[in-house]
Amino acid sequence: MIELKGKTAFITGAAGGIGLGIAQALTREGAAVVLADIDGVEVEKAAATLRDQGAKALALHFDATDPAAWEDAKAQAERTFGPVRILCSNAGAFGASGPVESIEPKLWRWLFAINADAHLHAARTFLPELKASGDEAHIVNTISMAGIFAAPMAGAYNATKFAALGLSMTLRNELIGTKIGVSALCPGYVATRLAKTSLLNQPREQPADAAATEAFASALRQGMSPGRIGPRVVEAIKANEFYIFPHQSYRPVVEAVHHRQLASFNHQADPADQDDISALLSII
Repeated sequence: MIELKGKTAFITGAAGGIGLGIAQALTREGAAVVLADIDGVEVEKAAATLRDQGAKALALHFDATDPAAWEDAKAQAERTFGPVRILCSNAGAFGASGPVESIEPKLWRWLFAINADAHLHAARTFLPELKASGDEAHIVNTISMAGIFAAPMAGAYNATKFAALGLSMTLRNELIGTKIGVSALCPGYVATRLAKTSLLNQPREQPADAAATEAFASALRQGMSPGRIGPRVVEAIKANEFYIFPHQSYRPVVEAVHHRQLASFNHQADPADQDDISALLSII
């Protein structure tokens, strides 16, 4: 079990919502936290509140889509609190894209830059030093239940989350046998500002679908408190759990998805097929 006291945690998308909830939970464990967010004003407020509570907290104005910003942020974090050993790649965005054929390439690329590419930047920035150190460490990538099943009318968002889950699973499998754990946080609706911040920042050739955006915002307002998510993430880090499903209500959906997948194996193209999958089973 990884010891969190005295560790430095780097958390993106930490001005509020899930990122701040994780930061709050980590500080209660004695970790120092670096809060990074594109909203410089709000992230400084969040860090100041944590400092007022006696925590070690640094705020960084940070764009998770900029590879160079990651290197600068890592250097600032290390100068302030020492080497990062907990990495929470949490920044994300939503885009109500409508039917697949109507998805704008600009919106598609923007969502991938935040929801998928940023996890790659995080790994490229921090992993070499984490591996070289030989220390216990943990990486948490925030995905979504949209990385498990794909609801209609959000094709671009869903695609980014499936990509992010695939990258996270690959990372987990590559790090088996090391002291670096990996978790994929897959929440349902959480009471965050995601709809508002996404609408403000997304590039679009056409106006966003106001009705779809408001429906998403309304669902978020009724969602789980981020304060509930943070402690669950800390629990998963300590136990080195890969999947983190905070919303038990989604279990039937996941069961239905996997039931359909398993049922499809009843109809084989070649009944004589006998691929050697022992190596794959060894890392599941």
